[in-house]
Amino acid sequence: MATVMCLAYRAEGRWTSDASPGGYSSVYLRGYTRGQYLAPHSTMIEIEERLHLKGRFGLNVFAGLASLYGDGLNAFDSDNLYPSIGVGGQIMLKEAEQITMTFDFAFGESGNNGFYMRFGQAF
Repeated sequence: MATVMCLAYRAEGRWTSDASPGGYSSVYLRGYTRGQYLAPHSTMIEIEERLHLKGRFGLNVFAGLASLYGDGLNAFDSDNLYPSIGVGGQIMLKEAEQITMTFDFAFGESGNNGFYMRFGQAF
């Protein structure tokens, strides 16, 4: 049986106008706590390789990059870039309905990391 691979990606942006800090954009990547880093605008991209290994089991490998900018912050300044990388697994709980449970461990910068469990894929 051949290994089945699937490359998934997402790109998102959020822009505000005259928002108070409570309405600012945040880093929306695995490995970071939402609201920890804020700026008026954000742009991010994330890719994930989903590999079916054997039977009901699979492996996820992912990476992403977010940028926070505005109010004098430059989008391409390294202090405003937030990388994320991680690995995880998946198990098909009910194949007929395509119900999957995933487990991911993600690493961000500056000691940020997280463990995630969910029904379905991250995106």
